[in-house]
Amino acid sequence: ALIVYSYELYKIMFENNVSNLIIIPLKRSNIYEGHIICTNVLKNQIDLEYGAVLTHFVLSELIKEKLELELDYSYYHDKLTKLNNRSGYRKYELSYDRDLIQTLGCFCFGINELTQINHTVGIEAGDQTLKDVSNALSSIFDREKCFRFNGNEFLAIVENSLYEEFLNDVKIFENIIKNLGLSLTQGYLWSDSENELSNIINNTIQIRKSKNMKYKQLKNEKISSKRSKLLSEIMIALESDEFEVFLQPKINIKINKVAGAEALIRRRNPEGGYVPPNKFIPLLEDNYLIQYIDLFVFSKVYKILKCWKEEGKEIFPISLNFSKITLLNSTIIESVKNIREKYDIDEKYIEIEVTESIGEIEKQQIFSAVKEIETLGYRIFLDDFGVKYSNLSILSEIRFDGLKLDRSIIKDIGYNKTNDIIIKNIISMCKDMNMSSIAEGVETKEQEDILKEMNCEMGQGYYYSKPISIPEFVEKYF
Repeated sequence: ALIVYSYELYKIMFENNVSNLIIIPLKRSNIYEGHIICTNVLKNQIDLEYGAVLTHFVLSELIKEKLELELDYSYYHDKLTKLNNRSGYRKYELSYDRDLIQTLGCFCFGINELTQINHTVGIEAGDQTLKDVSNALSSIFDREKCFRFNGNEFLAIVENSLYEEFLNDVKIFENIIKNLGLSLTQGYLWSDSENELSNIINNTIQIRKSKNMKYKQLKNEKISSKRSKLLSEIMIALESDEFEVFLQPKINIKINKVAGAEALIRRRNPEGGYVPPNKFIPLLEDNYLIQYIDLFVFSKVYKILKCWKEEGKEIFPISLNFSKITLLNSTIIESVKNIREKYDIDEKYIEIEVTESIGEIEKQQIFSAVKEIETLGYRIFLDDFGVKYSNLSILSEIRFDGLKLDRSIIKDIGYNKTNDIIIKNIISMCKDMNMSSIAEGVETKEQEDILKEMNCEMGQGYYYSKPISIPEFVEKYF
């Protein structure tokens, strides 16, 4: 390969009367910006010091030009989707020549599910949705004429196309969006007589806004009706003891003794057995009704501890989960205070678990609620640590009393060396930060033995016991 390359190079040099050359790389922080080639160095008596000065000058100019191009690009394009932004639209508007336009089409839309995705799945999922939609838009329409006007308003302009072609492209895009599991509120116009850009754009946006208002009105009416019906069902179910609290023990791994429990909600099936939590919890969260269940469990835990105390049993902490929807409720602190006033139980015996998957938008409001709950004397535990990714900054923003390692990282313990190192360091970090460490999803003796070697304080999982009814728990552990 070298001989061939050398021969080809020699041939080019010979044909261009080049007897020798120097190639000077233009390099910046291990990034090659280009090269300077000096030919016939000896014949032209090129000063190598001059070459060094020239290299510095050319490299500076290249970097300057590159930065100007990047700055220009960022001014006219949306950072997330890379589509033209409003400034990009104004640039297009200035270059628009109506004399060259025979037909003009405009397609404007918003993503109906974007707000829900941001709130329930997270901002990153919302951003990915925007990217997917933008890529779909620019794959159908000319990317240079596709715009993201704001967070959830997109626009595509089509010049000089037949109505059938324009409509077909809109339909193709709609099908792609449908396959992504999304829906649109949209407006579109096409004209072979009106080529005034602002008129077409403004009328299309107005159509989209009008449809969006109707969509939100119908959605709110539907949600209100559904929520009222669901709330009524929940209240009846709570009053008729359809919901029941189960307990799952937490075991002190070092001494192999029960040291606590987690309270978990179960719902009786009228036909027998129990309805799995994943069949009703997400529904309650989506309709912002989960706080009724969380507070029911909270109240029930107080009753359990009161009963055990009156019976002379040695009580230990019971934990329960507060959904982020519950923590976002403005009345949560008042509700907690109202319940605790009814019972003579030290708050140190009740632990509140909060999930790690807290989005940026609601973070400060949730943190504020958690800190108020902590001020009341309750112990706060960070749940689901290690799911997908972990934001360590949360540990510096709230003082947690304990951390629960998610079952997803416990299941591979002993089989994945990197995973084991991570778990060991998390447990060590907990000790350094004076936090309890609890491993969820312990299912085997081997897992327990490894966790014991790593000095994990407590284990929870089917190896010890599945969640069981309160009478079963009392019989088994007292």
